[in-house]
Amino acid sequence: MAIKTTNVEKLQEVTGNVYEAIVILSKRARQIAAREKMELDEKLKYFEGFEDEDEFTFNEEQERISKEFEKRPH
Repeated sequence: MAIKTTNVEKLQEVTGNVYEAIVILSKRARQIAAREKMELDEKLKYFEGFEDEDEFTFNEEQERISKEFEKRPH
């Protein structure tokens, strides 16, 4: 999801209040962050419960997945 700037004045016209517009934006940001966290947790859940001998390989894979999520635009 690409970063997109928003004209706060236009939002204020819709809501009638700049503070209400900011609350709406912050709620949406929390929804997006929660969805991304669920996606990451889902991918990392695969690695739970494996033996210690596989730990090094899985740590590298977990690191790769985490870096992939960090590179996403916010």
